[in-house]
Amino acid sequence: MTYVASVEGETFHIGLDDPEEIVVDDHRYAATIESTGGPSLYSLIVDNSSYEVHVEEREGSYRVLLLGQRFDVRVEDEGTRRAARARRARQPQEGEELAIKSPIPGLIFDVPVEEGQQVKEGEILVIVEAMKMDNELRAPRDGTVRKKHVAPGDSVDKGASLITLS
Repeated sequence: MTYVASVEGETFHIGLDDPEEIVVDDHRYAATIESTGGPSLYSLIVDNSSYEVHVEEREGSYRVLLLGQRFDVRVEDEGTRRAARARRARQPQEGEELAIKSPIPGLIFDVPVEEGQQVKEGEILVIVEAMKMDNELRAPRDGTVRKKHVAPGDSVDKGASLITLS
């Protein structure tokens, strides 16, 4: 598995295919990490050097204390990172139609907008229920609801078009 870690403006590509090896930007290191008790204290051994590491998860990133220095680290798997980059690269232009698609299979709980309605960025367009949880899909930009493809009670698959905005 390949990950991308961002630390203080620098990006590192990390491979973890071997449980006793880590590859950081094409450099291989013998490495192991073990919990030493407590929820956030670890023993890290890299190329026969031992380090005590404190790792705390915070809002999608990690705060790492190593050798008396604190680092804020953001980690993404390579697939997620590429998908996010592709979405950012292909943002529809104002006036261009945009299909709002279901990110999960589920049941349409509510569609609180009407065709022809002007919507603001962040406004709820559709609520999809899956596994007893409501998922609010919001407008990614200001626009007009051109077409509603679903109604409350409809079952949808992942990727199904729900609303078309222009």
